[in-house]
Amino acid sequence: MCFPPSLTNIPPEILDEIAFHTVLIPKASKLGPPCDLHSLLLTCKAVHESLSTSCALLARIFRCQFDYAALARRFSPSWLTSNVLADQLKTRWTILKRIRSVGVSWEQQGDLKDSWPIDSWGKTNVTEDLWMAFLMLLESDGKNVQQLRNAKMQSYLDAYVNVFLIRRAKQYDYQNETVNSTLAIWIGYLLEDEATIAKESISQVETYTGLIRPFVFGAHRYDSYFAPWSIFELPVTVPPEQQTNGSDSPGPSGNNHRLPNRYRDRQFRHYMASDLDLQNNSQPVTCLSRQLLMCAPIMTLAAINSYFTRVDYHFRMRPAMAAAAAAGHHPTNTGAGPAPAVMPSGPAVVAPRIGTDVNYYATTDDSTIYDGDFRRLTSCLNPYIRSLPPGESFYPPGTFAGVWEGRFTFLEFDQYRDMLVGYKLPPIVKVDELLGGQQPQVWKVNEYHLTRAATEAYRKRAESESTAMRSSPEASSSSSRMSPLMRSRRSPVDTTAIEPLPIGHALNAHLPVGCRFVEVPGGLEVHEAGKPGCLFYKQSSRLSEMSSPSMSNGSLNNGLGSENHHNHNSNSNHSTTDSPEHEDDERILDTLITGSGHSAWGPFTLRGRVRQWDGLVTVLKDYSGSDGIDPADSSGASPPQNVDFI
Repeated sequence: MCFPPSLTNIPPEILDEIAFHTVLIPKASKLGPPCDLHSLLLTCKAVHESLSTSCALLARIFRCQFDYAALARRFSPSWLTSNVLADQLKTRWTILKRIRSVGVSWEQQGDLKDSWPIDSWGKTNVTEDLWMAFLMLLESDGKNVQQLRNAKMQSYLDAYVNVFLIRRAKQYDYQNETVNSTLAIWIGYLLEDEATIAKESISQVETYTGLIRPFVFGAHRYDSYFAPWSIFELPVTVPPEQQTNGSDSPGPSGNNHRLPNRYRDRQFRHYMASDLDLQNNSQPVTCLSRQLLMCAPIMTLAAINSYFTRVDYHFRMRPAMAAAAAAGHHPTNTGAGPAPAVMPSGPAVVAPRIGTDVNYYATTDDSTIYDGDFRRLTSCLNPYIRSLPPGESFYPPGTFAGVWEGRFTFLEFDQYRDMLVGYKLPPIVKVDELLGGQQPQVWKVNEYHLTRAATEAYRKRAESESTAMRSSPEASSSSSRMSPLMRSRRSPVDTTAIEPLPIGHALNAHLPVGCRFVEVPGGLEVHEAGKPGCLFYKQSSRLSEMSSPSMSNGSLNNGLGSENHHNHNSNSNHSTTDSPEHEDDERILDTLITGSGHSAWGPFTLRGRVRQWDGLVTVLKDYSGSDGIDPADSSGASPPQNVDFI
């Protein structure tokens, strides 16, 4: 029998193909919701039922309109089924429509923005909107950021900052750090570019920088890390007074209700006292139709980047403004359009590696950059719980190695003293006063890792060289790869257990007092005071000079959604031929940072240590040492000048 041509006679998979090409092919930019799909659904009831229930079609549309590569790396396949992606498509366009509604309403206010009522937000779930936008930016390879810009995300942020932050900010008082304000500042920084900052008027720059400046310079009030910097060994054990036999234990099996939440109204005992109490960082977030525990990003990091991005822009605009003033033109930017572009005439604020393309703004077209950050946000939830399997790290080896250039910036000393004793920073800061005191600096950083395999190989080489030196001292010493300190010993062979260095005081970068660093070919000898032998830390090459498996093969070491390690799964690209013993020998047990640099105060040496739990780097800057690595004791003849945290 011959049936008349009809859409109802077409197989579902062919109908899905027609719908996909009908909806997306005519839209070259693929921006905005798939509105044409609605028209196709109205053709007849059978087509409506077939297409509206086709999860495969909606999942395909999701992968076409939004970036998918980051999701595939960070989550297991069980989290990325067609049903999940179809539901995610509907959720994202519901939220983006809500964001666009607020953004358009804000833009229509014109000069009446100061009187824009808070009720204009309606039933908007601000927290849900901000989390979705932030996660989309961390997943962005170009599509997500375009969809957010098309949805008026920048206007939405302007409305939020003005209504919920600037209006409610108490003059001459510190603000509480909240989840929403943290996400808003981070999204604003990730969306910033040269054109966006150029459109800001002078008054907008002064108001916004005045808002975030306490987060930049008030390090004694606002955290720059997920756990107190004074604690190196994490996770911590449960204190005896908090151990119980019930389910209310703050340990991994408990509900952690004894641990204060990170986002709370903190009561500081003294103006100059920091809050170093352990905190619960976890926040429930709806992600891919599931409830996922995450911690919000560190607000101070986004505030610092956003603040100094504007500092750098206006620093570079000064010659153009001076030239315009000399020519009789108004030198300032009023926000009507972009200011004239001028090549940088001074050192960078943000610290890119020397020899790379300098970019002062966040990257939103390469999601692999944020893989480590996303993993940290889903892992560093509680200081009582291990964040990573032993030997793993959030960032691939070589991340810190290289030559870095930047500025050491500080408040005018009287302002900083007044801030510490209780006088708050003014809410408005003039553009000419943004920079404060500053010193250009260059850091040459070396990165070293302790592994059992590298240390055992070095000990075997030391034993071989020691034997050769006894037979022919003169010939062997000239070609020896050991340090003079090791060669001076009768028996440099070390049979002690290969364990990380003991944990020292936080003000000494968590390094034990008296340990000595000696550079040797391929690594670093670390000698503890009063102990025979040494530990060998293998030097790591710069990340740009090697291929990182976790970034280059399209899969993270651990993705979410597996049962292997709480919310992690193992990398499917790992070789299955390696024995467990070999993998254990290659695990990174400890990471050290050394280096040197110079500033207006003279040359200095750098020593540091990386905390595995969250990747916090504590660096000791010592102006008393010479260029390179100071072989003297870590305690030094004079006290260290600075302890920096990265």
